[in-house]
Amino acid sequence: FKADERYKLKANFLKTEKSEPIDFATLNGKTKKFIEYGTVSFTLKGKKCVLKTYQNLALLENPEYKDHLFLPFTDGTNGNETYEGGRYLDFQISEIADNHLIIDFNKAYNPYCAFSSGYSCPRPPEENNLPLSIKAGEKKFGKASH
Repeated sequence: FKADERYKLKANFLKTEKSEPIDFATLNGKTKKFIEYGTVSFTLKGKKCVLKTYQNLALLENPEYKDHLFLPFTDGTNGNETYEGGRYLDFQISEIADNHLIIDFNKAYNPYCAFSSGYSCPRPPEENNLPLSIKAGEKKFGKASH
């Protein structure tokens, strides 16, 4: 999609206290362990939206990813204009300021699974299904025409 400033917004951030590990289903049937880090809430197109952010437990073992937050989501475009398995956003914990996080859906990207089989991509949890269409970020991968 073309960049659209309406999809860049300041969300309220609430850190989750005492999160237990969660098994995320992946698009190839395996599971990956995550912990919920916090919740973002915002209003977009007149609709109140709430999404959860996560940390991948395996990645947390690598010091390079200690600050990494993962936000998988689905919306009304999945399966039509965007990849049916959902899209992702990434953040750094250091981006949270005064209990706010800037979310820019123009940076939403497809998981590796959208391009090739053999990857184990986390499936966005049901609570991260947005009640609207996010016409921003990466579109569905298409085959090149000759």
